[in-house]
Amino acid sequence: MNTLPNPPFLATMYEAYIRAGFALVPIERGKGPTDRGWNEKVNCITKIDQLDYTKGYGLAHAYSSPITCSLDIDSWAESLTELATYGIDLNELVRQPDSVMIDSGNPGHAKFIFTLPSGMSLPSKKITRNGVTIYELRCATVSGKTVQDVLPSAALHPKTGSPYRWAGNGHFSKLPAIPFGLLLLWQSLLADDAERT
Repeated sequence: MNTLPNPPFLATMYEAYIRAGFALVPIERGKGPTDRGWNEKVNCITKIDQLDYTKGYGLAHAYSSPITCSLDIDSWAESLTELATYGIDLNELVRQPDSVMIDSGNPGHAKFIFTLPSGMSLPSKKITRNGVTIYELRCATVSGKTVQDVLPSAALHPKTGSPYRWAGNGHFSKLPAIPFGLLLLWQSLLADDAERT
């Protein structure tokens, strides 16, 4: 592989992802992978010599080292109010000196990237109101396969047509740990689902 990229800086960034411990999912176009079995560990990229610099990439949360996760905001205003009831201040998360976010250019949306405690992988949890998703906690499926979030790469956001970019005050090579309150909320939401089941 290792075909020369366009623009060339993508090669440096992709290699930095691998060095940071990210497992990568190749993306041909749009917001996600289309290859069969993309969410299985054997099909994810973890070595520099596996990279194809002409492709976009997503972050395979459950297979990265350390394991990563995201707080994916689809409605900033509603999420701000909803999470405040659990003592979680989105504006404060943004202001943290080590905050790492992915900006898609889509107004009212935001994505925070964190690491989970060592060895922990959690099923993703979507929060909806009136049938509309306001935010999602993302890491894995209930069967343990990874979910992914598109990284700044050759992939473009399908609605905005813009490239994804890094935002926040920190750097992706030193992701912050998930805030304890957010981790507790995630676990409690999953426990509620299990109890209902």
